[in-house]
Amino acid sequence: MFRPTLMRGVCLAAIAFSSSHALAQQALPTIDVGGARARSTSVPSRGPSPSAGHASQSDRSPGEAAQGAIAPRQSVFDRPPGQAVTTFDRNFVRYIEQSPQANLGDLLRFSPGVTVTPLGQGGESIISIRGSGNNPNARAIGRNFQLRDIVVLSDGFPVTIADGFTRTAILDPHAFAGVEVYRGASSALLGNYALFGGIDFKSFTGEQLDGLEIGSEGGSFGYVNNFVRGGKRIVDPAFGEFDVSIFGSDNRNSGYVQHQNSEAQTLNLLARWAPNAAQRFTLKYMFNNTFGDQNGPFSLLQYFTNPYQYGYGCPVGALISSPFCVARTAPRNGIWGIPNQPLSNPNAVRPQSYESLGIHGHTQQHLAGGRYEHDFGQGTTLRVQGTFNLREILAGAQPPPTGPFGAPVDLLGSTGNWDARVDLTHIGAIYGMPTLSYLGFIYNESKQSDMQSARIPYYYNDGARGAWAGQVAAHSRNWTLRARQEINFTDSLIGVVGFSTNWNNVWGDYRVNRYTTAGAWQPPTIFSISNAYWNTAPEASLTWRYNPEWQFRTRYAVGYSTPPFDSLTNTPSGAGPNNDLKAQTNMSAEVGAQWTPNETFTANVAVYNDWYRNENYAQTGPAPLLQSYVTNIPASIHRGVETQLDWRPFEGWRLYAAHTYASNFFTNFQDSLTGGYVYDRSGKRIPNVPAHTLTLRGGYDFPRGRLKGLGAYIDYVFRSASALDAYNIIWAPGYGVVNFNLHYNSDWGYGWAKTFSAYVEVRNIFDRTYMAASYPIPDTVTNGLITPAPLQWAAGNVFPGQPRAIVAGMKIKF
Repeated sequence: MFRPTLMRGVCLAAIAFSSSHALAQQALPTIDVGGARARSTSVPSRGPSPSAGHASQSDRSPGEAAQGAIAPRQSVFDRPPGQAVTTFDRNFVRYIEQSPQANLGDLLRFSPGVTVTPLGQGGESIISIRGSGNNPNARAIGRNFQLRDIVVLSDGFPVTIADGFTRTAILDPHAFAGVEVYRGASSALLGNYALFGGIDFKSFTGEQLDGLEIGSEGGSFGYVNNFVRGGKRIVDPAFGEFDVSIFGSDNRNSGYVQHQNSEAQTLNLLARWAPNAAQRFTLKYMFNNTFGDQNGPFSLLQYFTNPYQYGYGCPVGALISSPFCVARTAPRNGIWGIPNQPLSNPNAVRPQSYESLGIHGHTQQHLAGGRYEHDFGQGTTLRVQGTFNLREILAGAQPPPTGPFGAPVDLLGSTGNWDARVDLTHIGAIYGMPTLSYLGFIYNESKQSDMQSARIPYYYNDGARGAWAGQVAAHSRNWTLRARQEINFTDSLIGVVGFSTNWNNVWGDYRVNRYTTAGAWQPPTIFSISNAYWNTAPEASLTWRYNPEWQFRTRYAVGYSTPPFDSLTNTPSGAGPNNDLKAQTNMSAEVGAQWTPNETFTANVAVYNDWYRNENYAQTGPAPLLQSYVTNIPASIHRGVETQLDWRPFEGWRLYAAHTYASNFFTNFQDSLTGGYVYDRSGKRIPNVPAHTLTLRGGYDFPRGRLKGLGAYIDYVFRSASALDAYNIIWAPGYGVVNFNLHYNSDWGYGWAKTFSAYVEVRNIFDRTYMAASYPIPDTVTNGLITPAPLQWAAGNVFPGQPRAIVAGMKIKF
């Protein structure tokens, strides 16, 4: 069944591609939305999405095009029509760079539908698009601090590897001049794992930098980030055009939670060479070295009584039995143990602090890629791209594979990933209607090899590796075909049809070593997994520009994401085959509109309804093991409204807002609890998805005079209450955080310095204590009734947000 269907898709895509190639070739200009009153509306045009931004002046917002700009779209990934895309170009990034960029949240929170939670685990963050980060343990069980179900790119090179995981620590926000956020199901465009969407981080080019820039920012809790970025564009009549940019940073943080200090070094290189007008070569290299101590997550009791873990003697292992301290039960000898023994017994199984166990992570990642583009004639481009991504875990921690205690195990291993892409893009016409056609193929494969060991406490403050606990040897492979056809039916109406089909294989072996409570070695448990998944994703959209002020769009699309080896090898009783786990799918319908009455006001709105099948959900097995495992939710619905507003009412004043309303709930889910109880969760809200999130910024910059460049703004970040369990009886309280910023930007130059900027910001002025992130809490049953009280003592549920902090920084460009 697979081969005939796949071949029919290939034939249809080839026919569409060849038909457009056979007709007249002509450039395909863009629809200019906002700020285009002076230009004639009779120009044939294509449109960015209503929520896309294409600002070309520093005071323009995302969602607004430069007046009079008529540049052809050369790529289907560049603000695709019909798609809900938030585009931050260099000018908008300059606007938000007036504040500290400590993590990706400082960059991405200005997009509606997106939230980012920095975990303090060596620079990793949970990025959520339309609720994708609601269940991080299900998204990445066994690798809790990596991202899933969102495709992440950098300059078109995949950061997401073949098993669907993405490390965000390699993405320093200072390295990027722009971002495109694809919101909603995007598998027709981006392939496997684009269940909730995707993100493409755009590096600075040499032309944008045109020199050397040095920056430093630092402040409370030992935060220091020193960075340098430089680049140049050179045009030589004999050798063509060269454009090179490089970025490097050193980021250190003591952390606001006990035992969460981290440091990271990042490198980002982007080099382009165009020997002539028809050929382009691109080289990409990224590197990250991250070390970070780990602590938490915390129980609700620990969060409310001791949110930052500095009290109650928590760093001391001898006092860790306190219920106010985060602890993990582990054998003191690192091999085996006897429960309920006094601490003086070296063979006791006792609660241990994160400090005494030395739980930390040390990871290195290399990404190297190359791309070749060749233009045939005026409208056809061949692109060949290859990427190698190596992630090495020098030390790490994750839940144990099995056993009567919850001791984390230490990881040591690597994952190598190969990615090859070939595609054709053609700008042409069908019956006189301008078109953009695309046909592409992806092959990628990852190989994971990890060793797992127990932890021995009290060794050199970082713990030590104990007995060999297990070993993982896993492979993931994807074959993906993508096709897309964009057509300008009229000057103001654009239609898009596309699809992708993906064949995914996951296979490997898992070995679990076992020991008795007396320390005797037992024969290991070894099992194998070999699963295959086939998915397809159609897409269709219409974008209509009613007039220069109004644009409307409607879209239907499908997303899919296959489960990783980690989720296929965890069961309620510990390590074991979970072969029945299905791929997640999302059928999404949305409408959107953009209104730009003048150059000072832009408003975007998107309304979506997504029908999910087999969404991944993390559950906890019965006592005493309490193992985390992943199951499928047969049916659920995610719906919401995303709003974006940018208003400059008077010269120097600016108000920006990004608001999201989300209603994510189960429609078919039988929740299995301990004791054999099963409850119907239909109609209940999916945990960890707040109904409302808001980023609001209002400020003023002196536009002229002696104080030109001096400005200030106030930020307000709001998140409403959200359920913490599937029964919706425990809720995380909502919160609002206020930040105040004072900044100065000078373009006058001074001696050898071209520009200078500085800023100081007080974050969380009112020192609110709030829950920044959480895992779903498993419900408990007492005498046949679901009771919330025992959940207050459950371990591992929430992370606190940052208390009041002061951060200052400066940048000098030479």
